[in-house]
Amino acid sequence: MDETSIAALTMLRILSQLATSLGGLVGFMRKRPEVSNVTIAIEPFQGLVDAHPTLHSYVDVELRGSKNVAWHLNVRAEQEWIVDYYIGVSSEYGEARLKSFEERTADSLESFVDVIQLATSELIASALSFDFSSLAEASLTLEEKSAPGK
Repeated sequence: MDETSIAALTMLRILSQLATSLGGLVGFMRKRPEVSNVTIAIEPFQGLVDAHPTLHSYVDVELRGSKNVAWHLNVRAEQEWIVDYYIGVSSEYGEARLKSFEERTADSLESFVDVIQLATSELIASALSFDFSSLAEASLTLEEKSAPGK
């Protein structure tokens, strides 16, 4: 296999591992009594305004009380790989960030493999230990922060 093919295979493995990890989270969340529905998405795109290729992935958990919590992992390819991941919660004004993790960057495919694995494991760990009862207190603060004009 040539170098380009090896790099492409590495990217395919990364995407497969991400899908497998997020899929496992879906199965875990579906067993939780507070959860009514779980959605997973892994969406590659390239915007018209921002020409950088992007991968947006998330697991969206709909709770029985009509709130949603989502675990997001976004990858952008600019001069380097940029991995942004966070927990979002639905509010009156859309979605607000409940918790942002440290944005991570990588300047090579090798370091990107490490960064995406670390980000995925941190995101999954946060989901596995997430206390849905904490949303009642957090919702008031988030809705105030995400209100138009604030």
